[in-house]
Amino acid sequence: MLQETIELAYRIFRHYPAMRPLDVCTEGCCMEPAGEERLAIMPVQEIPLSLLMEYNDGAKSSKTPTGEVKHFLPRYFELVSNFQFPSHSTELSFCRLAPFDQQEWTADELEVLNSFAIEFFRKCLHAYPID
Repeated sequence: MLQETIELAYRIFRHYPAMRPLDVCTEGCCMEPAGEERLAIMPVQEIPLSLLMEYNDGAKSSKTPTGEVKHFLPRYFELVSNFQFPSHSTELSFCRLAPFDQQEWTADELEVLNSFAIEFFRKCLHAYPID
């Protein structure tokens, strides 16, 4: 069921483009401009963990544009579902979602968010103890 939820997320969020510049510092301390460009043009399914981690952990505004978060969200789901957390700290993997209100999501998008949370929690319960 988790894999089906991820596939559904890719379908639902596919129409959100990565608009440049991305919400990440490219002034030499967080992400190189070439990395930001690569992230923006790369197919979401092909984004490597290291690049998404660099983006996620980089300095950003207090609220990333909604479409940008939704563009990358299926890849976050896919990586996290395999215990590959795109942050230096597991609990920060979805930090870009924090400032959003429920009204900023469609009913289908909310259903995918809820489904992922439930299915990933189930996987964690079956995988315990996690390495």
